[in-house]
Formats: sequence, C-alpha cells, structure tokens
Amino acid sequence: MFSCKIGDIKSFMNKLLIKEDFDKFAVSEATIITYNSFVIDGHLRKEHFTEDEWRELGGERFSAWETIKPFCFQAIKGKKTPESFKIVLLLSEKDKNEFYEDIKDKPANISAGNINGLFLNIKYENGALYATTGTSLGIFVLDKTIDTAWESYVKNFFLEHEIEFEEI
Repeated sequence: MFSCKIGDIKSFMNKLLIKEDFDKFAVSEATIITYNSFVIDGHLRKEHFTEDEWRELGGERFSAWETIKPFCFQAIKGKKTPESFKIVLLLSEKDKNEFYEDIKDKPANISAGNINGLFLNIKYENGALYATTGTSLGIFVLDKTIDTAWESYVKNFFLEHEIEFEEI
C-alpha cells in the first residue's frame, strides 16, 4: 500500500475538481462533510439505462469521475473549507484491463478478471490531504505483484501530473 500526504492542496484540488487530470478514473464513493453530509455511491444502476445504453457502457460498474466531479465541486466550493471529505476513485474496467496488460511479470494465478478494483483513496481532514492506494482481488493470493504495480502506477501518475507528495 502506498500512502502519502499531498503537499500543495490547492493545486491538487484544482486538478481533481476543475481540470481533467483525474477524469480517466471512475468513482466508487464520495463523502463530503460541510454544512450537510453529502454521500455519493458511484455504482451504476442498470435500471436507469436502456439496454442499448447499458451495452454502450461496456461493462463499467461505476460512474466516470468526470460525471460525478461537478456534484463534488458544488458541495466543496465556498468560503468555508469542508470539515472533511473522502473520495474513492478506481480505474475504469477498460483502464484496469490495460493496466494488467502492461504488467511485465504477470503472476501466473491472477488474470485481469480476478481484479475487482484498483483504488485511489483521497481523504481530507484536519487541514491535511492524504492519498492511499488499495487493491481488491476476487481470489486469495500471497503474490503482491498487482499491489506493487498499482503503487508504482499511482506514483508515476502523481509525478506526471506534477502532484507534490510525501510518502508516509
């Protein structure tokens, strides 16, 4: 697990809520505490879509961050800083499969279908912002190849997007 403290909160929040830096991610959940508690469950609801619309989603289970981002921005913006928030992002199904294909030494007993999610947890509390990686596999394995590859992916993502962080 990779865990870090974000150095420049204002820059990070700009990239997260206004710019497109995080738009490739999907959102599992978001909880924002301001004058109310705002809770978003990112799971897509099949009942909402026509059969054609559902097929066009191509197996995605979660809403794209770019569609949920405006709601989060509305809840967070204002004169007062939120008391806290937690946003759990994850790679989309398409990007998860590409991530798996890019792993050089794939573990023999794990396929892309065994990866339930590759998560990036973003948490703000007490004036500090933290990011932590997480993986969810559908099978039990002792091999940490997927975890290590995901941690490296997130670190590289932060570096490419000029996100200041300090590992903790």
